[in-house]
Amino acid sequence: DRHRASELNDLICADSERAISGSLVKTFPALAFAILRLHRARSGENPPRLFAGPEQEYFIRELLAGAASANLYQWPEQVLNASQTSAFARELRDLISRAIELGISPEELKVLSVNQKYPLWEAASNFYTNYRELSGLAHENAFDSSEMIYQATIALKNDQEFREEIRSRHVVILVDEFQESDPAHRKLLEALYSDELTLYVDPDSAIGRFRGADPESIPSIFDRYRDSRGNPADQITLTLDYRATQAITDLGVALAQRFSFSRMNAHRLRSCAGKNFGNKEVEDTPKPITLAQCESAHDEARVIAQHFQGKHLRNGIPYGEMAVIIRSPSTRATTLRRVFASLNIPVREEIQSLPLNKQPAVAPLLTLASLAFALAGKTLTTERAEELLPNTLVDELLLSRYGGADFLTLKRIRATLINSRKSDDTRNSHQLIREYLTTSVVDLEWSEFAPIKRISDLIASGIKAVRPGATSEDVLWALWSSAKDESGAPLAQRWQRDAIEGDESADRDLDGVLALFEAAARYADQRPGSTGNAFIKQLISESIASDTIAARAQRPDVVSILTTHAAKGRQWSVVAVAGVEEGIWPNLTPRGSLLGSERLVESQREGSATDRTSREYQLSALAALKDDERRLFYNAITRAKSALIITTTVGEDARPSQFFSEVAEILNVDEEELSAVEAGIYLTPARLVGALRKEAESSDSARSQEAISILAY
Repeated sequence: DRHRASELNDLICADSERAISGSLVKTFPALAFAILRLHRARSGENPPRLFAGPEQEYFIRELLAGAASANLYQWPEQVLNASQTSAFARELRDLISRAIELGISPEELKVLSVNQKYPLWEAASNFYTNYRELSGLAHENAFDSSEMIYQATIALKNDQEFREEIRSRHVVILVDEFQESDPAHRKLLEALYSDELTLYVDPDSAIGRFRGADPESIPSIFDRYRDSRGNPADQITLTLDYRATQAITDLGVALAQRFSFSRMNAHRLRSCAGKNFGNKEVEDTPKPITLAQCESAHDEARVIAQHFQGKHLRNGIPYGEMAVIIRSPSTRATTLRRVFASLNIPVREEIQSLPLNKQPAVAPLLTLASLAFALAGKTLTTERAEELLPNTLVDELLLSRYGGADFLTLKRIRATLINSRKSDDTRNSHQLIREYLTTSVVDLEWSEFAPIKRISDLIASGIKAVRPGATSEDVLWALWSSAKDESGAPLAQRWQRDAIEGDESADRDLDGVLALFEAAARYADQRPGSTGNAFIKQLISESIASDTIAARAQRPDVVSILTTHAAKGRQWSVVAVAGVEEGIWPNLTPRGSLLGSERLVESQREGSATDRTSREYQLSALAALKDDERRLFYNAITRAKSALIITTTVGEDARPSQFFSEVAEILNVDEEELSAVEAGIYLTPARLVGALRKEAESSDSARSQEAISILAY
């Protein structure tokens, strides 16, 4: 991903003795963007811009809605109603992206619908045709990442002079994680490279098959990429592991040997480089791998937290060199975070972010901005006020980060308002609050109703910012700069102070607001002269998270909690792989979607039969899915350098997965050893001081003196 690319580029620049112009490290989409921008500049065309995922999905939903009444795309009757949902638009976007990556045109998709006996692809091909025609008109110069790569490849292939110019700028090309590349990436690389091409490949760690990565076809790349004299690429097998201890290396190799679809094995005959080869970072520990069966997710989190705390206090390993890896976002991450916090262990969740409109610090700003545009310059009737501010929304605003109320405060406010009504006033508490929120002059003691005051002031600030020509960014900024905490100080300053002091929620809130303004600025740049609340409306309707390049708060010495996908390509001294339970890891729930994007990918794999029945496809997909899950697990355990703990839970609704059992078998760990791992006593500073004081008062003089000595230290 581009965050990892940015980090690697920074490391290279820091180690270089010369000034480096531009970015040396790029993702395939970033490389395609740079190539296409240069080609369009030579042709006198406007520069390209990225058609971001949420924006693309919003456009697809508009096209589907506009064609629904006449069923212009000829969707089968059984999916016609579903075609108006966000989930359907998301699947359609995914199908189109996979088709572009695979080089499949609308006409070819229609043919495949017959060959693969998948009739939904025929209607999808009708939409695909219309989408390609209209997206260029409605979103001029905008390309999603798949289309960007396709257009860059076409530019290189069709313009010999331009290709030579680009090749002269990229004399040496190094491709890391090549096993994650899809057919479109490989076609771009074929058009770009000359002789100096090095591909780094680990087929065992490929985790992107659902996006088109094809690790099984890696052996064929040596013939595919030839030098100018027609010679196939040299294959060099690396047999020394410079990351992990021998025990962790051996475990990774043993698990990789169990892959079903593997055509490469030589790279698995490897050993730990160790200190004899100058690898000083790898330290052999008495027990590098620990397996733990726990009674609950809470006990599991305690075992991991105390394991990490012991490594930190006894071995001096920084918390920044530790990570907990889980299969996918879940409540387990919340449990881990809370237990770690109880031990005063700093953590950072790197779980995939929510869409902006679902983030606690952003959603209220979008709501308030939308209200400001709706209320500015208009006479507000009671009916219109109820429409704009339904009861649930009133509560959400008062309970938000910006209102600052809690449920007890809100209950007290309602009771006070009801009790203070005039005898002939029959309005309920929501109606009273709604009036106070939208009326500039009200007869209330604001010290008692601070949440109402804060939201009312924000709405007034937003309305004031809605001047002729005002943009969404103008109104959002007016709201953000007017937000106050309970003391009347700017909320931004409060969050910044809390973030510096280690408050993770303040970190996330500031990151969310920063991403919001980055998205607003990008929208304004892409649509010069755009005014009004178009950006607000689009953002509120989005259902997937948008990528962002906004800088995020960095706290170096913290434990990372992240998914195995986010851990790809990274390493830590101590790693815990948590939640290795049946049904979770591996997760063998079929990934089949209504529109069959994964089936389209499978149909184009090297050696794939074109006439498989649905049953044959399902069996093949299940076997491939199991291998994918094993690769995710392999990727997680091989992030550890010196210590690894693998945990699971055992109970009425949970039992260890086959992966956990396989590791126990490989390590020859019996059931008695697994059950013996328990969480010890919490070792927070406060608890430790309390225990020592109790010992200091004990009748045992030796223990008492020892406790006093420790307290004095």
